[in-house]
Amino acid sequence: MRETDESRARRPEDRKGEEARFLTAQTPAGARIIVLDERGKTLGSEAFAADIGAARDAGAPAYALLIGGPDGIDPELRAKASMVLAFGA
Repeated sequence: MRETDESRARRPEDRKGEEARFLTAQTPAGARIIVLDERGKTLGSEAFAADIGAARDAGAPAYALLIGGPDGIDPELRAKASMVLAFGA
């Protein structure tokens, strides 16, 4: 797990951009990227485990769960994700 200090940028878009650059730099090349976002889809435990297993079987070197700050996830980072996942409604 890696964590960064909250951005001091004034605009939410700038804060999300800084966080996205940090998260991208910390993510191993070729990793399956899962973004956690309240607007994502929900999966049961078995489906989530199956997705992790499928990534492993496909040779993904890492399974990265990315969590943004209080302003949410940068749209460009969200677009790079293999899945956008919510842990609950």
